[in-house]
Amino acid sequence: MLHFGSIVSTLGVRYNVFYFLFNIKTNLIKLKIQSYCTNVARTLMVMPTQEMEELYELLLTTEAAVIEALKPGRPISAAYEAGTKHFGERKPEFAQYLVKNFGYIFY
Repeated sequence: MLHFGSIVSTLGVRYNVFYFLFNIKTNLIKLKIQSYCTNVARTLMVMPTQEMEELYELLLTTEAAVIEALKPGRPISAAYEAGTKHFGERKPEFAQYLVKNFGYIFY
């Protein structure tokens, strides 16, 4: 990973630009106004390969499977199991690279 530094604007917004290998660019914006702080990150694919596009599409359908599994009365672990099952059935060789969560729940 290469970090090309931070840019701080007059409003106190900090822009961090990171470049990763494999034609993927990640931007992170940090904002602090008085006592409120927030981060927004976006990942962009630049000239992706066919395999990268297929994996991205698979991640979108995996996300839909996770959301579909979030039903009242069901444990949160059911959503994780649905996501890993969906992804693993379609690309088992990449299943080992899935993260250990699909987001955060606050209740």
